[in-house]
Amino acid sequence: FPTRRSSDLPQESPELKQATTLNEEALNLFKDGKYDDALSRAKRALEIREKLLPQTDPRIATSLNYVGDIYLVKKKYKEARPLFERLLQIQTEQFGPEHVNLANTLDRLAVLYAREGSAVKADEMYKRALTLREKAFGPNDVRVAQAEYGLAQFYRGEQDFDRSADHYKRALLIYGRVSGIKDPEF
Repeated sequence: FPTRRSSDLPQESPELKQATTLNEEALNLFKDGKYDDALSRAKRALEIREKLLPQTDPRIATSLNYVGDIYLVKKKYKEARPLFERLLQIQTEQFGPEHVNLANTLDRLAVLYAREGSAVKADEMYKRALTLREKAFGPNDVRVAQAEYGLAQFYRGEQDFDRSADHYKRALLIYGRVSGIKDPEF
């Protein structure tokens, strides 16, 4: 997940500094595979920030993302989904509904909805993320190819092989044009 150092932030209260330190610790523990310890720190940082900051503050969004990502890794999908839904709401209010900054959260929600058996919602999230990336980066960008690949994987899991093949083909075409066929991504 994204990193942010305490030196990047304006002057803060001691409690907010503690939340930043907790998030930094959570990030390091996450990298070390110590997910339970990372989760407890990330959750505590989120609690502090929710208590002291307006709900639209980007630091709350960061904390929601951290806690959600840890739940994803721990395969605790029911716990992760409401965090990412809330994060999407905050990002939509902050950036607008058509901003590419929403794409990663939409991808995470797509995975969560698919895991919960909500294929229609998952499909909607994957397609929306793909559209946002196409608008932001153009149709032949590697990030679009990655989104196409994710959508292809989803359709394959749904046993919709025709649509899956279409998205795999487009991903391969983009990777081939941008990186060449010798690139590992291809």
